Amino acid sequence: MGLVLFRIDLGTRVGGGHYSRCLSIARDLPGLKTAFLIRQCGDINNELFNCSNHHILPPKVTFLEEFEYVRKNFDQVSAYVIDITHPETLKNKALIPRYLQQMSIYAHKLVVIDGRAEGALLDACADYSCDILVTPYVGSKPIKGGFQHLCGERYFVLPDYEKSENRREFISMSDMTDRSFNVLLTFGQSDPCSLTEFILSQLEIFLSKNKKIVTRVILGSLFSHSRCEKIQERLFALNSKN
Repeated sequence: MGLVLFRIDLGTRVGGGHYSRCLSIARDLPGLKTAFLIRQCGDINNELFNCSNHHILPPKVTFLEEFEYVRKNFDQVSAYVIDITHPETLKNKALIPRYLQQMSIYAHKLVVIDGRAEGALLDACADYSCDILVTPYVGSKPIKGGFQHLCGERYFVLPDYEKSENRREFISMSDMTDRSFNVLLTFGQSDPCSLTEFILSQLEIFLSKNKKIVTRVILGSLFSHSRCEKIQERLFALNSKN
């Protein structure tokens, strides 16, 4: 049986959501062998990805070296799933068609997960050398071409945050409201722009006037331990005021 190989970029401040998305897809492929090819983008905690099916490339690898690594280390690749986040190896977008063509040699199916807006890798690529293009975002429009295009929010994959490997902390404040509703805000596995802290600061203002509320904060697996502790301290302080 062939292999489904996921290729992502990952660092402490980038790619966590993309990794979690691919991990969730891999778990929904029962009976299929899966592996991850991870190219480092800046710092990375290798211990988090010390798995037999995880292969970590060095930060400065070129796309030709990456191609050679795939050729030497993986046989019978049924599907090569590319979810590129921070394409330092592909800054020259003219190389993207060549990269895809090279990888298609060793994969029966080539799947690319990418947006269709300013900054998307494939926007600058006239030739979509892939079998399936996935744009899992609200408002995506079908694109005609020699590939199957899966577009729209129904292809968005949300990690299962009930699983401990997808989160670092699960913190709850008590004091239910009589009339409650649920709101989910997700900022990725690493939240590099610190939106979690910003929303928490707004909650602090809100809770100073409205005490009956339940707040659950689920932190992605790439949050540092010290950052988790600081957020937890803030939530405990809020809880004590209620």
